[in-house]
Amino acid sequence: MAHLKPSVKAHHVYSNGGKATSVYVGRFVHVGTGVAFGQNVEIDDMAIIKFDAIIGNRVKIGIGTLVRELATIGDNCTIGNDISIGRMARIGNNVTIGDLSEIGEHAQIGNGVKLPEKTIVLPYHRIGMDKTIS
Repeated sequence: MAHLKPSVKAHHVYSNGGKATSVYVGRFVHVGTGVAFGQNVEIDDMAIIKFDAIIGNRVKIGIGTLVRELATIGDNCTIGNDISIGRMARIGNNVTIGDLSEIGEHAQIGNGVKLPEKTIVLPYHRIGMDKTIS
């Protein structure tokens, strides 16, 4: 995974080894130090990604979303608008999180979970594999 410098605005970002990763970064986005990105990541306007977060391949992060430090988002995820993902939270692969949701610190969201808008996952809670919460 490639690493971005803080507050980088770019379409193609290069890792230290020179291998290109495609990351689209919108306007007024802040990316903390040590954040690792996979391929084909899209970060919409006014999002904040704190230090040492890990963002997988083919991830879309919506407008105004906050990804706190040391959080991990797996591959093929869609993170809606105005979402807060807590410190050290773990989001699996193929997860969709609806707008205005909050994922607590140390929470774990399993693969294939689809959370509707305005969902609150309490700190340290786990949401199962391949399920839809309604």
